[in-house]
Amino acid sequence: MLKKMSKTIMFNNGRQSNDIEMETIDQRQVNHNTEQDGSPDSSQIKYGKIQFDPDEGHAKYAIVSDKETDDTLHNILFIKWKMHTPNIVISVTGGAQNFKLRPSQVKEFRKSLIKAAVNTGGWIISGGTHTGVMKVVGEAIRDHIVAHESDAIALGIATFRVLHHQKDLHDSAVTADKDLTGFHYKPKSVCKQEDSAEKVSLDKHHSHFILVDDDKEKSKFGKEIELRARLERVVAQKKGVSSEKVPIVCILIQGGAGSLKTVHDALKLQTPVIVVGDTGGWADILTKLYDEPFNSVNESLISNLLTDEGMKYASNELTNWTNLARGCLMQKRLITIFSLDGDNSVADLDIAILQAIVKEDQGSTKQHLQLALAWNRCDIAQSNILTDDHDKIEAKDMWKFFHDALVKDQTGFIRLFLDYGLELEEHLNEDSLKLLYEDAPNKNKTVERLLKKKNNKEISKYKRVYKSLLGVKDSHDSAETNSSFTREQAIRELFKWAVINNRQETARVFWDAMSKEELAAAVVAHKLLTKLAKKSSESELKKEYYEHADKYQSLATGILTKCYENNCKKTVNAVTRKLDSWGNTTCLELTASSNAKDFMSHRAVQSHLEDIWYGIVRKTANGFWSEILFGLRTFSCIFFPILVPTLSLKNSDDDLHKESSTQENDAADKEKLLPGEHKTTQDSQQKMKSKSFKKKLTDLKDKIKSFYNAPFVKFFCNVFFYLVFLLLFASVLLSCTGSTQINAQSCSFRCWVLFIWVIILGLDELRQIMRMKARKKRRKILFWIRRPDNQLDLASFLCFIVGFALLKISFSYQECQLSARIFMAISFIIYCLRVFSLFAVHADLGPKLLMVTKMLKDLLFFLFIWAVIFFAYGVASQALLYPDEKSAKNKVFGSVYKPYWQLYGELFLSEIDYNPDADEFTCSNANVTDNATDTRMPHCPQENAFVPILSAIYMLLVNVLLLNLLIAMFSYTFEKLIDKTDVIWKFERYYLVEEYYFRPCLVVPFSIFSYIRSIILWLYTCKEDESGIKFVKEIKDKQLTKLLTWEHAQTDSYLEDQKIEEENKSSTRLEKLASKLESLEKKFDYQQKLMQRLSAFESRQTKSEVHIRARTSPYPKSKETEDLIKRFNLEDHLVPWNVPYDGYNPTCYTSPEVKKEPPWADKPFGDDKKNNKLRFNSYDGRSKVDRSSYEGRYMVVDGLPRNPRGRTGLAGRGVLGRYGPNHSAVWAFTRWKRNGKKVRKEKDRRPVIEFISIKRKDTGQWAIPGGMVQSGKNVTETWAREFIKKLLDKSKINSEKEDYFLNFAGIEVFKGYSDDSRNTDNAWIETSVFSFHDNSNSIFGEGKLEHPDEDVEWKEVVSSSLDLFEDQESFIRKVAEFRGAFF
Repeated sequence: MLKKMSKTIMFNNGRQSNDIEMETIDQRQVNHNTEQDGSPDSSQIKYGKIQFDPDEGHAKYAIVSDKETDDTLHNILFIKWKMHTPNIVISVTGGAQNFKLRPSQVKEFRKSLIKAAVNTGGWIISGGTHTGVMKVVGEAIRDHIVAHESDAIALGIATFRVLHHQKDLHDSAVTADKDLTGFHYKPKSVCKQEDSAEKVSLDKHHSHFILVDDDKEKSKFGKEIELRARLERVVAQKKGVSSEKVPIVCILIQGGAGSLKTVHDALKLQTPVIVVGDTGGWADILTKLYDEPFNSVNESLISNLLTDEGMKYASNELTNWTNLARGCLMQKRLITIFSLDGDNSVADLDIAILQAIVKEDQGSTKQHLQLALAWNRCDIAQSNILTDDHDKIEAKDMWKFFHDALVKDQTGFIRLFLDYGLELEEHLNEDSLKLLYEDAPNKNKTVERLLKKKNNKEISKYKRVYKSLLGVKDSHDSAETNSSFTREQAIRELFKWAVINNRQETARVFWDAMSKEELAAAVVAHKLLTKLAKKSSESELKKEYYEHADKYQSLATGILTKCYENNCKKTVNAVTRKLDSWGNTTCLELTASSNAKDFMSHRAVQSHLEDIWYGIVRKTANGFWSEILFGLRTFSCIFFPILVPTLSLKNSDDDLHKESSTQENDAADKEKLLPGEHKTTQDSQQKMKSKSFKKKLTDLKDKIKSFYNAPFVKFFCNVFFYLVFLLLFASVLLSCTGSTQINAQSCSFRCWVLFIWVIILGLDELRQIMRMKARKKRRKILFWIRRPDNQLDLASFLCFIVGFALLKISFSYQECQLSARIFMAISFIIYCLRVFSLFAVHADLGPKLLMVTKMLKDLLFFLFIWAVIFFAYGVASQALLYPDEKSAKNKVFGSVYKPYWQLYGELFLSEIDYNPDADEFTCSNANVTDNATDTRMPHCPQENAFVPILSAIYMLLVNVLLLNLLIAMFSYTFEKLIDKTDVIWKFERYYLVEEYYFRPCLVVPFSIFSYIRSIILWLYTCKEDESGIKFVKEIKDKQLTKLLTWEHAQTDSYLEDQKIEEENKSSTRLEKLASKLESLEKKFDYQQKLMQRLSAFESRQTKSEVHIRARTSPYPKSKETEDLIKRFNLEDHLVPWNVPYDGYNPTCYTSPEVKKEPPWADKPFGDDKKNNKLRFNSYDGRSKVDRSSYEGRYMVVDGLPRNPRGRTGLAGRGVLGRYGPNHSAVWAFTRWKRNGKKVRKEKDRRPVIEFISIKRKDTGQWAIPGGMVQSGKNVTETWAREFIKKLLDKSKINSEKEDYFLNFAGIEVFKGYSDDSRNTDNAWIETSVFSFHDNSNSIFGEGKLEHPDEDVEWKEVVSSSLDLFEDQESFIRKVAEFRGAFF
């Protein structure tokens, strides 16, 4: 009679069958034979298209057999469908029925999935149906397509026979050599068909489907699991452009039995698995089992957990599920537990995926970095990818990643690549920089316009952008003429790019990376940003630019403060030196043009301007009377130059050097005189006196010249002569513009002198225009006319020229005299107002004048509001009072006159409230025509009671409301400017100092001679006759290098001070404290879990942790040689490594067989053990060896691993092949000892078990079948099956039983350290013990065991001393305890 064996069918999508499928041995044999026959021809595969919605795209599908080969699957994906090779594959499996997640969890999972897969050019593989987690996947893809308008690849793999519209899908599909027709697919909800089986619909948001057909009419869910695993392996083996395998990760969310099987199969293929906890189903069960001791995972625990999750199961399914769960836990290192309820879950899921990929060495370092870049996880790249343990990335690939990081503004990666040593100078050139400008997203419209602007000159686009914004001429930097850059130039160009594109954090990274010119870079950044803000039309963007610019101004001001505190002279040099690398300008000039008031008002700049202003004169006056006295002395020196030496004058460094050297020479000459040379000495002394007198005259001449070149002296002279000019103008205006005075000889002379004076003033303005820092004359004029004082100068000049011309014309035309006087008067008024600008230099008067200027702007707003009310009231009152007025002049005059003077209190009540019977208003009722000009009496108004009311309202609004509003505006402006006027005045002072510094010594009108001299000099030398050494200094190479080094040191000091100040802030300290508390809380939770796991671990250990066999001497296999390898003798208390033992000096031994480097052994280390390439405490991807220990992390000292159980008395590897843990596995095949019935000991009534043992050929001892696990593969199961197959074949066991046995995987009852005599300090054995128990003796029966290669026999466990090989007696004890047997 054939015995029926139960088999559990696992379903994908988390479904589990309530029916138990029973197959006879004959049926299983038929299925087995079918598998051997191979898969059908790929030409029978059918392809089709599905149109879910008429307005949307279609999805492709293929109907395949469940036995398709890997090559066929590859052809479907990459040849037929022409799908691109993904950068990553994320396989999602989970619950289909009863899939219940909180809305927040669903939302976070969608975001995480899209970020992890679609945004990286990856694939998502799921079950493809519109249920459970697959529906969530589809909704995530839908959201991505709608938001980004881009497609995503989502591959659904489903069982064909469980779908709606099977007939339509089959009939619409065609073979590979025909055209696709497609059909409209209407999804349905889950319903019952005639066969009472559930049917599901395909999800319309997936792009591709593979429908697995097993040719069974009543197919069940889960038939696609095996093919899905193989397909994922096919995709993972696919090599793309980078010639690297595709990394793949499996994500389990909720899930049933089918999902557990999917996860188990993925782990067997060494695929990392992310288990999303707190979602229910097997995801929660695996989360709870993750921290459980492995040996405690049994059917009872699984049953309890299933009950807690509300999952139903059949009794015969529990064993299989337990085995699958234990199989998953055997690969615990591949499992990552993740929760969607974390604060940073969206960010953490990509961390979990990336860490899992990196940990298992899936893909290359380049792929890992590409994924980290796509997810913006620079922390993972720094700690796990760009390390010495990973392969180096080629320079060209690293530059591509750097370029992507720049475009995406990933500041962390930019800083990481710079720290990693990216050679910018080898990759950055004009072409790559141009590409960066073009690729930068969200460019300012100004930048776009400048990039598109055509230019006849051969100049790069990015240079045009920079120079146009900075407003400088061509630079002479070496980078301008060469296509490549040095590293410092490259950082500088990238800094400009980041600033222009408003990449604040990126710009700061490049600023921090500079090794010199940080001050200049900050000033340039402020200039660029303020210029961009002015050109921007968007208010928000403008505000952002200004905020960014203020940060750099603050940075520059802070550095300037630090420099000034250290060395004043070097600070001045740093501010005024010519910046060859930044457009041949200076920091001072850039701050002035960018309106950097805080920087300009800094004491370092102001002290320098003060020094320039007074020139050679040392100002010592501080009080009021001292100021008066200093002014009088200065005026006396102006008119009497011989008095200049009486002033307190400065000595230049050159003068001091000359004076000291002269004194030293005189002293030396005196020492050289001999006693007999007195006569010649007297002559020489007379000559020296003569030279000294000439030198004094020369010094006096130089001092007088320097005195008159001092800006403040020029200012006094200009003020004096300007006042003379105003007096002359006043005399002409008062005495020479009347009709009887025009032709007077004295007036004619004064008029022509005034005219020449004004013309010379105009030439002086022309000189200012020519000095403007602009490349084109048109821009020079625009820059000049922007300043208000220059606008007044232009207006006064034009008014005077017009007035003077009309005045001369009035000789013949008397009608022009009035107009001439008006224009001359306006010109005089403006020239008088220009006196204010002259006295703006005064420390007290200057700020007040600035406040008046600001208040005038407020007055303009007031006048606008008043003009509206003024116009409305004036016209209305004139129309009501004088409706019959015919004179246009009187209409306009009447509409303006009364409303204006009413503002100052003139009410005109007698006219507004007119009473004919009263004599208060004298008027005439005569008809007034347009030509009636003979009457002097005003026209009488009409009586109108509404006009007084209207006037009252007007007075209320204007005199009460608007005037008080104006007062409030003035007060607000005053309060706002009271603290800033000093800063503004200091900023404006720069222009005044610069103006008078470059003015000629001769004042107007005598400056005409200076202009003639400059023109002649320019015609002969083509050079301008002016020196700006105080404003622009050219510092040579050695001095410049020292200055830049000093400036860099001060910058570092300032940044360090800022860091300390930031740390000392209360808010920052509170944030750090909160962060530390949170970290301590996490550590405390971790410690609690660790203690629980440690307690569980200790409960499984034997009482003695000190290894015994690992210290036996001599070392095994060395007995066969002449020289025995003896271990260093150790006492038990000296075995632990944490016990110091300076005298420990073990022998280092590695057997000759191992040194031959067989495939199962590591290559020996070189002399430098620290630089070995083996990865300990993890999976070693290079060697394909798992070097993690079952005991936890072990120490690695000087590049060598240390035995976790302590010293062994022998170093090296001995006969073991691998450094660190050498994993082995043993299979305990057991049955009950029978004599008809179970035999029990009389003491405790526990049953006795027997186990299969083999006799070792090397030692002759009996041992449990097993062997070493090599190359990181799960070969243990394969070896065990081969062993037992030979055993059963030789023992003539029934084929039915053999087939059942070969499909059994066994249960792991122990894994850990093995106390083996082959262990050394650097290599040891760790063993996994698997138990297979024949509970009913139906497999092996009572027959004798025979094996073709080994001596085998049953050993019964009736004694605690079995004399087994090495530590295997303890393994049998574990098995007996697990089975509840006697030991």
